[in-house]
Amino acid sequence: MALWYVFRSKTEDGTSQKSSESISPRFDNSSSDCLREAGEGPPDNAGEDSTASQGKFGQLMSLKIVHLLSAFIIVYVGTEVTIGGMSRTIVRLQILRF
Repeated sequence: MALWYVFRSKTEDGTSQKSSESISPRFDNSSSDCLREAGEGPPDNAGEDSTASQGKFGQLMSLKIVHLLSAFIIVYVGTEVTIGGMSRTIVRLQILRF
């Protein structure tokens, strides 16, 4: 239901489909046209900088937020495992005492 509302019976090229038209995929757009329509545009090699030569993973790892989030996850998981282990040990010691 939500997908129907978002797309409103539109085809891949953005025009609404008439009921008399056949339902078949349209492959007349090249990949660069599809990228341009999506706002991504084909890659430009004229102004190649260091991030473009690194690839997607290199670009991702050059972001500071990635390093901050990974440090947060390491601290969070470490704390969670430590507290879980301590609580298990405390409960176990309490059961053995009685």
